[in-house]
Amino acid sequence: MQSGRTPPSKNLVKTSGTGDEGEASVDEVVTVYCPNTGPMVGLLDKLPNARVQLSKSSNPKRKYAYTLEMIQIHNGDRNVWVGVHSSSANRMVEQALTSRWLTELGRYDSVRREVKFAKGSRVDFVLVTNAEDGSIAHEKYVEVKSVTLSVRGGGQATSRCAVFPDTVSTRAQKHVVELTELLLTNSKAQVDQESKRATPERSGAIIFLIQRDDCHAFAPSIEHDRKFAELCVTAASSGVQLLAYACALEPDELNGSGAVRLLKALPLHDGAVLDEVRS
Repeated sequence: MQSGRTPPSKNLVKTSGTGDEGEASVDEVVTVYCPNTGPMVGLLDKLPNARVQLSKSSNPKRKYAYTLEMIQIHNGDRNVWVGVHSSSANRMVEQALTSRWLTELGRYDSVRREVKFAKGSRVDFVLVTNAEDGSIAHEKYVEVKSVTLSVRGGGQATSRCAVFPDTVSTRAQKHVVELTELLLTNSKAQVDQESKRATPERSGAIIFLIQRDDCHAFAPSIEHDRKFAELCVTAASSGVQLLAYACALEPDELNGSGAVRLLKALPLHDGAVLDEVRS
């Protein structure tokens, strides 16, 4: 599983070796699909010497048989596998939601995926709580963000703090704004005057899934997207839950939703990062 060259485009990476069943020789350079359109700061620049984990598609018509799933880096203390497949975060969170693992989200009866809720937008999940008469009493709108970057910090001199995003993301900004507006306009159940039926109470949450196991805290990244960090502070003060969870990646022991295993919830860093935003 030795990697080869830097990526020729945003969605393609050249690497040598496969990392799954060894069907490609370690000396064979193959072009693989990269399921992450971001810059992947601290990861792509490691590819000339980094080990990688690939998955192979069963679709014979697919142009590129392999997909980049993980990159192993050295964080200064030890080797760490970092997941780069953005959809893995959603799959992991979906499993956690349906298994009722994330107790911070409260009680709910069902989980809906990819729900339209704003003009031209969809939210990753909606957690539905039913009333005694079977109607919907509460809906929690949940957006998922995949986190790959970490920096020194997190409350201890030797610990690391996961941060998101790793570049300016107008899309991520838009999601935070939409969830905040949702709470401001639909914070309490209201009665529709035409139908005389109560509309559900709504709340929102953003789950930051950190696809690495070496972080002790999380913070929105001022360095990479100050506006996003500011919007997160506003969202939190408006009632949007900001939740961060770390994952352990196990390349040779695929389990659960694939190659990630939920570890623990991380605290939202309330030190210099958020203090600077508030000032």
